[in-house]
Amino acid sequence: ANANLLPRTRRAQTLLKGMALAGVGVLAYLTTNPLSDGVHFSVGMPAMNGSIALLLLAVLSSPSTGIAALFEGRILGWLGRISYGVYLWHWPIHHLMLKLDLYAIPGVAPVLGLALSIAVAALSYHGFEKFFLRLKRHSRRKLEALPAS
Repeated sequence: ANANLLPRTRRAQTLLKGMALAGVGVLAYLTTNPLSDGVHFSVGMPAMNGSIALLLLAVLSSPSTGIAALFEGRILGWLGRISYGVYLWHWPIHHLMLKLDLYAIPGVAPVLGLALSIAVAALSYHGFEKFFLRLKRHSRRKLEALPAS
């Protein structure tokens, strides 16, 4: 991020932190209350994206805060490594949970869906994805070693 675009005044940072905190509330609501498809895509996704943007902006504008340390932590680093798997697996898991009618139990489905998505993504990363990442690194080294003719 370009540091010149980040808010510098105390008032602007306080306002941004308040908006980011409200964004956390929006995220908490959206993850625990399933929305209909129309509302999900027209309101839910933009609200979620805006909330995440505000949270990141607040962290970037105050790097010495505890929130910034959270973003630099090992857990989020690990989640970043398996994030592609979470992206790939969350939708099939969501549909399986719909078929099993797990959304009928209030509050259970979001937690279970997140836990299953992370668990399957971790298994997929360690059992499948790491192999191809190593293969990719190895093939790059061979390509770099070839002489240009």
